[in-house]
Amino acid sequence: MSLKGFHIVFISVSVLLTLGFALWCLSIPESGRDPVVTWMGYVSGAGCAGLLIYGIWFLRKARSIIV
Repeated sequence: MSLKGFHIVFISVSVLLTLGFALWCLSIPESGRDPVVTWMGYVSGAGCAGLLIYGIWFLRKARSIIV
């Protein structure tokens, strides 16, 4: 696997993990949820969005890279 291919797989897995963590944090009922867990869910969601934007940017740039 090329470095470009590994990078695409790594970013994809990272997006899925951060999305899963955000959903897990925010799926806890509010009555038993600590405010820190809510904060971690929102930060993880923002990180997921950032990774997704970066992944799209990298895919567009990677098309021009000849391997």
